[in-house]
Amino acid sequence: MNPLIIFDYVYYKFAFLYTNSFGYEEQKEFAGALFLSLIQLCNIVTIINFITPIKEFSLFDPVFIFIGILVLIISFNLIRYYKFVSYSKLDGKWRKDVKKSRIIKGISVIIYIVLSLFLFIYFANVN
Repeated sequence: MNPLIIFDYVYYKFAFLYTNSFGYEEQKEFAGALFLSLIQLCNIVTIINFITPIKEFSLFDPVFIFIGILVLIISFNLIRYYKFVSYSKLDGKWRKDVKKSRIIKGISVIIYIVLSLFLFIYFANVN
C-alpha cells in the first residue's frame, strides 16, 4: 500500500472541491498541491514544536525557516502531482468509488485536516 495515499486523497479532494466551487479547471492541480503543502507544513511545525519548543533563534528567524520549508514542500508536491501522480490518474481511481467509501474517505480527510490545524494552533499557543 502506498504510504502517501492520505496526501494523494487530500490533494484530489481539494482539487475537486476547488474546481466545483470556483470553476477554475486549469488551476485545480496547483490549488490542490498548495493546500496540501500548507497542511503538511502545519504537521511539520507541530512535530518540531512537540519535540523541541521553538523559542527565539539567535541565528535565524523562524519565520524565514518556515517559509523556506514551505517552498520546499510546495516544490516537492508540484513535482509529484504534475510529473508522477496526475490528477487525472487519481480521478480515474477514485471517481467511481461507492458512496459509502467516499463518505468514509471524506470524513477521514476532514478529521486529518481539523486535527492538523488544531494541533498546530495548540502548539503555537503553548510556547
